[in-house]
Amino acid sequence: MKYLRKSLSKILSAAIVVGLLVLTGCSIFKTDNNEPKKLSRPELEKLEEEVDPLVEEYFNDKYGIKAVVTHKGIAGGVFLGKSEGLYYHVTVNINEEEYFVDVYANDNEELYVKKEAYYSKVIKDRMEEWLNRYVKKTNIEEYYISFLSCSTIYFPSEFDADYTAEEIIKSAGEIEDKKERPKIIFDLIIPQSEYEKISDIEREFSELKSDVSLINENMEVCLNVCKDDDYSRITSGQNIIYERIEKILITDLN
Repeated sequence: MKYLRKSLSKILSAAIVVGLLVLTGCSIFKTDNNEPKKLSRPELEKLEEEVDPLVEEYFNDKYGIKAVVTHKGIAGGVFLGKSEGLYYHVTVNINEEEYFVDVYANDNEELYVKKEAYYSKVIKDRMEEWLNRYVKKTNIEEYYISFLSCSTIYFPSEFDADYTAEEIIKSAGEIEDKKERPKIIFDLIIPQSEYEKISDIEREFSELKSDVSLINENMEVCLNVCKDDDYSRITSGQNIIYERIEKILITDLN
């Protein structure tokens, strides 16, 4: 999704008025009722035929899409001296793109989807709209926002497909197990000519940094400065690969 000139941006409707700090009640994230059970490899192998229909039904029920399992294998075990439960690491093809899914067994030795990466694709536009609200308050005129969505960034299966960006960000930050928290990463790309106009980066993004520190510290917003020619190619859809002149982690500014 692109946000080029904020004066021309019509992405956000007047209905989007809920701020991050409004969400101070209980978390919408609930611990999965299916607690993973540590099955042996032979026990898990007996459930292999259940993997494909389970995963395909999950994507059909949650997103109304067809997902085709292209690969599955047992992963987990002992990692850094610590015993980890075994599970099925699955690859699915959705609209000619591949995404990862992790399938575990519960106490009843029934398989369930614990986390998957397609969710980040579904929420991409919502997340970019969320960051755009902050950037529009700055003096930056030319910019391009990209929420990192890829096959290796997992979200818990409990996250509803209709959650708002605020709900996603807040709930992801409240997952107790830090290893299970999805990494939320944004790239904010601006041309060099625009960067040279900015006198105080920290002041421009003080509100964003403050809100992120209160809601979800496991989140990165990176300001990338590129040559004007590269920026023109990026915004015209010709190329996303560019030479980075400057990189500033906005959420880590002092």
